[in-house]
Amino acid sequence: MSTSLSFPGQLDDYWDITQDKLKTEFEFRGYDWSQLFDALSLEQQRDVKKVCTISQFVADNIAIDGELFFQQVISNDIYQSLSQKQLERNLLTLINDSSNEGLPSEEQLFKALRIFRRRTQIHIIWHDLLRLAKTMNTTRMLSDMADVCITQGLNYVHAMLAEKHGEPIGKTNKIKQRLLVLGMGKLGAHELNLSSDIDLIFAYPESGNTSGNSRGRRELSNQEFFIKVGQKLIQALDTSTSDGFVFRTDMRLRPYGDSGPLVMNFTSIEGYYQDQGRDWERYAMVKARIINGEETDAGQELLSILRPFTYRQYVDYSAFESLRSMKTMINTEVRRRGLHTNVKLGSGGIREIEFVVQAFQLIRGGQEKELQTRELLIVLSILESEGYLPAKACKELRQAYLFLRDTEHVIQALNDEQTQLLPSDDYQQISQAQSRMSFAMGFDTWQDFLIELDSHREKVSHHFSQIVVPTDEESNDDQKSTKIEQQAWQDLWHGNFDPAQGHGPEERAFLQQFPCTQSDKVIEGIAKFRDSRSVKIMQS
Repeated sequence: MSTSLSFPGQLDDYWDITQDKLKTEFEFRGYDWSQLFDALSLEQQRDVKKVCTISQFVADNIAIDGELFFQQVISNDIYQSLSQKQLERNLLTLINDSSNEGLPSEEQLFKALRIFRRRTQIHIIWHDLLRLAKTMNTTRMLSDMADVCITQGLNYVHAMLAEKHGEPIGKTNKIKQRLLVLGMGKLGAHELNLSSDIDLIFAYPESGNTSGNSRGRRELSNQEFFIKVGQKLIQALDTSTSDGFVFRTDMRLRPYGDSGPLVMNFTSIEGYYQDQGRDWERYAMVKARIINGEETDAGQELLSILRPFTYRQYVDYSAFESLRSMKTMINTEVRRRGLHTNVKLGSGGIREIEFVVQAFQLIRGGQEKELQTRELLIVLSILESEGYLPAKACKELRQAYLFLRDTEHVIQALNDEQTQLLPSDDYQQISQAQSRMSFAMGFDTWQDFLIELDSHREKVSHHFSQIVVPTDEESNDDQKSTKIEQQAWQDLWHGNFDPAQGHGPEERAFLQQFPCTQSDKVIEGIAKFRDSRSVKIMQS
């Protein structure tokens, strides 16, 4: 629990404004803010003040469960970490309380999931901003929350559809089938951030049909049944209602992407990755985890299909070429989209650290089984202990990763938005946002924070370039980048951009790297000049 707190003057002013809004919101919901706040100890008051000043999301949402929130603070329950079992109990209580008997309705399930997410998110932000939890404990709680929402949501969706169509039965083994959910990326590695989408892939063991039911509802093929299950689960997680959403759900990493079926059986999945799997899909599979039932026979069978695709049984030096190409694409995206202030995708960001670690996993993971571990920091320790990376490099990458992840969490805690961009001129009340963020990160000023951030990013960028791309190839990348910029200027002149995107998010992003703050006017001016009579005469 915090025992001291000193607010910069600007943030004290911001707290006064925030508290006035809280008083009004609590009164609207039938609570007395002053009475509840005054009942707290001085230390607890300081903690409420700090969290609500930094996180607009918390300030906007605690009034919904006002009395419950203050009960949790007074009892110190909010200061306790949440285990996965506790999270599961909390969600099941909400689901069961929503229905008198039997299965909840779809509306009741949606509401319970969103209330659970809101309350848990407040709890985790509280822990993160007060530094009650280490960085990776925060990511673990967030990932556990997602696991519980997916698993329990899937259980109820499956039961609802099985009541209508019967249980799906395997054609060969005659066993009841369950949909398996692969969590990809940070979710798979228990490294989810505060406002992350979740990348999923759906799979089921084998073809067959449902058993039907006593009321004569027609059978469905297992494929049809599990497509319905997958669609309902996505709706349960992704749909925005008056209670908010649970998780933005992305299915584009599945075989064939958006053009492919929503679910596939194991045989089809195996055929796809054997015949058509691409290098970037190997990269994506490094962190893949079966969220519901990894230890079951079906779960182990699916992993036995995916591992040979991800990890070659030899030291796979051929992976270097694809990794170098991916590096060039990253650099191109940073330039094209103006991502220089993005702590994930920009130079020296989180993605580069992930890339360094996963490069070793792809190249040596087939022979070194311990490198098949999903958690980045654990793999980084293995790379150090086995001598694959110098101790100094591992230390600097580890420190940078934790600092960047903390920074990412604070950015997202401000407004519960899925962004990794530092507050910039695109934000309203920019100075205030920077003050809140630097205060949350433990710095007196924004400039002090930026100095530390830049130091970490420079080290990451150095190690990224040294490890992934040999020195004699760096100049080639620079030449490629120069050609890309030349092409961008040519495209800008000729107007060769997707008309569906209107007048140029790509054009504007490209121009943002140059000292010009009115890119829309520049683009419009170039277009007018290009189409002017004078230019047409010169070109004739």
